[in-house]
Amino acid sequence: MIKKIAVLIAACVMLSGISASAATASVREENVIAVTDANYDQVMEMSKDKLVVLDFTADWCGPCQRLKPRLHEELKKDDGKWLLGTVDCTETGQNKALQEKYKVEGYPTLIAVRNGQEIDRSLGAPDD
Repeated sequence: MIKKIAVLIAACVMLSGISASAATASVREENVIAVTDANYDQVMEMSKDKLVVLDFTADWCGPCQRLKPRLHEELKKDDGKWLLGTVDCTETGQNKALQEKYKVEGYPTLIAVRNGQEIDRSLGAPDD
C-alpha cells in the first residue's frame, strides 16, 4: 500500500508539471493544512498552483493513524512539492459535505486534486 501511495503521489506530481525548482527545503507547516467545509474553496484555489492530496481520516481509525507518518515522510521526501490536506472525519457528520462531494465510503481515503479536479484516489489501509 505504501508503495501504491508513493506511486500515486509521484504520478500526480509528474502529471501536475511541478518542477524540482519549485520544491521547498523540507516539510513545513504550510505544506499541511486541515481542510474543512469552511476553507475548502481556498484549498481548491491552492490546487491551481500545487498538487493537493486530500486525506480523509479519523482519530479512531487505526489504519489512518498508521498512514499519517508515512504521508508526512513522503511529503518530506518530495521536498514539499505537494500539499497534504487532512479532512477530519472523527465526529459523525464532521465535514459531511466534503465526504458526500467525494463519495467517501471508508477511511483512509486519499484523493489527489489538481486545478480543483480529482485526478486520482486510493482507498484503504497501508500494509504493515
